[in-house]
Amino acid sequence: VCASDLSDVLVGKTMKIVTDNGPVLNYSFKDKRKLTLAEGSGSPVEAGYGALTLQELIFFTHMIPGTQRGFNVFIDQKTHLATVFEVWLCSGKKEVTMSKKEFMIDDREVQRQFYFGYVDVPGKEAPQKRHHTTNRLEGTGMYWKQDTGIETLDLYPSVSSTNFIELTRHVDDLSYCAPSDYIMVNDNLFLYQRTECEFSGIMTMYAIDLFTESQVGMRLGFNEKDELEYYAFRGTGKVVGQLTSLAPFDEHGDKVNLG
Repeated sequence: VCASDLSDVLVGKTMKIVTDNGPVLNYSFKDKRKLTLAEGSGSPVEAGYGALTLQELIFFTHMIPGTQRGFNVFIDQKTHLATVFEVWLCSGKKEVTMSKKEFMIDDREVQRQFYFGYVDVPGKEAPQKRHHTTNRLEGTGMYWKQDTGIETLDLYPSVSSTNFIELTRHVDDLSYCAPSDYIMVNDNLFLYQRTECEFSGIMTMYAIDLFTESQVGMRLGFNEKDELEYYAFRGTGKVVGQLTSLAPFDEHGDKVNLG
């Protein structure tokens, strides 16, 4: 679902997305609500989807019927570069082994893996550049209002976390922290994702245009009422503050330093 009109920019098109160290996704868009996807040489499956545009970016989101997996794709029409977020719910996966230790995973949590890649254009060589992680948003604070009416303050303090305040959902003025991804498309377009693992397991993902202070994205997961939410949205915002970054001048966040 989406409170704004979904875009028909992909209708009638086919597309092959090649990712680095990730899947090859072959898409065919039947109309603005239905697509077929074949992962690599696999059999095609039909799924519902929604697409939105932001400047030269196309964003579309879908789940795969019969599974708890899906893809969220951002495509730069000027450069043919793409960033793909594969997402899945943890239901049915009770534990994982890391460093020979067992960690319990909440069934309701949304997990993600992102891949950088490009749209394969017949007759053209694959581009050499890619989107990349960034610290360019570090120290920025933004107010956002979605077309759903949801308002938040999102504070971007680092290259791997977010401090955010839900102004309408909780009405308690408390701030929460969440692991996050920050990806640079160009000087004014960025991709952002956070997963509220410590709170409810819900994921919020969007593209940001700093010039127009606008966003498009999606929300997936279970809310505080244990209701499943999955919708696309548009939003408008405002930069409400900026702190000086104390990172070294030659550190751009394209490689996350975990210390």
